[in-house]
Amino acid sequence: MNIPPTDAMRSACYHALSNGLRNDHDPYVLFIDDREGARPPTVKGLVSRGLAEVRPGATLPRLTEAGIDVAKEEWAKRTGGKPIPTPLFHRTSDDVAAKLLLGGAFDFGREGPWVYFSTVRAGGLAEDSWGTCVRVLLAVRPEWLHDELPDGEEHYRVPLAALRGVRPTYA
Repeated sequence: MNIPPTDAMRSACYHALSNGLRNDHDPYVLFIDDREGARPPTVKGLVSRGLAEVRPGATLPRLTEAGIDVAKEEWAKRTGGKPIPTPLFHRTSDDVAAKLLLGGAFDFGREGPWVYFSTVRAGGLAEDSWGTCVRVLLAVRPEWLHDELPDGEEHYRVPLAALRGVRPTYA
């Protein structure tokens, strides 16, 4: 039996997607409350409708493909079809990360007028290169793709102009 999602369930899926939590390397954290009938809905309610799953050994729920589809529908409805943001991670020195996290801008580029990002927060190719990782949400463009690794990690070379006004968070 296919039971349609409630408005609260659609909203929970939308918020997971709009916070950039849709990448295989970053768990889909749903804004949940474990009380029955809670708003947003419980994981149990989302799982029962096939919108989320809790994988063995995982502590956080993830959206299923059906949940992502619901989230995308809700995204299109609420934003008028704007591109969905992708979480990207930038590893840098502790000093530069502190500057960025305190409101600084991406106004530098070591190798040119761009900054490199990865789709992987932990365990990625650059993990041992730098001390701190910051996260941004961007609607990526295909022409920014710089490298694709066999494990699914992608590297993007993002122009500095595209980072104007983007506020990074600690990853």
